[in-house]
Amino acid sequence: MSRDFRHARQRFLLGLMLPCSILVLQLGCTHTPTQEDITYAQVRYDLGVSEAEQGNVQAALRELQTAIDRHPDFAEAHNAMGLLLHVSMGRHDKAEAAYLEALRVRPDFSEVHNNLGALYIDMGRYEDAERHLRAALEDVVYSTPYLAQGNLGWSLYLQGRHEEAVTQLRSAVIVQPLFCQGHRNLGRIYREIGRHADARAAFKQFKEHCPEDAEAQYEWGRIAFEEGRTEEAREAFEACFRLSPRSTLGDACNRHLEVMADEREVSWGSEG
Repeated sequence: MSRDFRHARQRFLLGLMLPCSILVLQLGCTHTPTQEDITYAQVRYDLGVSEAEQGNVQAALRELQTAIDRHPDFAEAHNAMGLLLHVSMGRHDKAEAAYLEALRVRPDFSEVHNNLGALYIDMGRYEDAERHLRAALEDVVYSTPYLAQGNLGWSLYLQGRHEEAVTQLRSAVIVQPLFCQGHRNLGRIYREIGRHADARAAFKQFKEHCPEDAEAQYEWGRIAFEEGRTEEAREAFEACFRLSPRSTLGDACNRHLEVMADEREVSWGSEG
């Protein structure tokens, strides 16, 4: 999928001196992609993205690899390959190689800097993550800076740099109020550092802007329950379970509903 091109210039110079028949065992013969190659690669890339959107990971990988084989300098295909290897398969080393290959082709590819930063967070390489995320944010025409800000905020939080993390995440949700992960992570950080009123406000924004997110309903249900607003809590937990019934989160929401039902029965029983 990805190759080490650090010695590409030396290989090219060697190719000027030796015939292809001699080089083939060492390097393989290469050629500059034609317009036909580029067009074909784009078609296979589009098919790969379509397969990925349908959850067909292996089919998507095959299409993307075909695109890369035909057009090795197709940065978008390397980025898509990295995303699948990282998010869908957890193949961190191979994902890193794919992202780096995309940056070899396009060093200013901000989306890849962000994706590589997110990968390095998952790998616990926070300094590397910060470097790439800040590189993405230096791009004044980067269309989704809130994603890099959100990732940078989470990386700073994991390093114990809480106030810096809050600054980045607040900026992210101001830029894009529908950034659900930003609201969620901001609420989590506020809760951990004891800023409970701010946590409540963040989780309220989470629920209001992302009502179809099961975790938003869960967090708001917890807050409503703690504040004694049991009917509002019940509605939130029911919404959470409806949105994500076959998941760990859905199970947690269902358990809250069961506890609330038991408490209601005890209360009614005592009144009787």
